[in-house]
Amino acid sequence: MKLVTKLLLGSSFLILISCGKKADDYQNLIDEYKDVICISQDPSASLSDKASALNKQLELQKEYTAALGELDNEEKTKFMMKWSVALAEASEGKCK
Repeated sequence: MKLVTKLLLGSSFLILISCGKKADDYQNLIDEYKDVICISQDPSASLSDKASALNKQLELQKEYTAALGELDNEEKTKFMMKWSVALAEASEGKCK
C-alpha cells in the first residue's frame, strides 16, 4: 500500500472519530466544572483553594468553548443544558 493511501485512510479515520462526539463524552468536564464552582462558593474554603478554583474555572471554560466546536447542533444543545444544570446546582449549594 502506498504511503499516500495510508495517510488518506488514517486521516479519514481520524475525521470519523472526531465527528461522532456526544455531549455525554464531556460529562467529566461538566462534573469538574461543578466541583470548581462549589469550591469557589464554599465559605469554609481557604483563600488559596478559592484562587486555584477560579484559575481552574477559566481553564474549564476554554475547554467548554473548544468542546462546543466539536459537537453538532443537537449535541451542542444537550451539552449546554448539562453545563447550565451543573452551574445551577452548584449555585444552589447542591455540591458533593
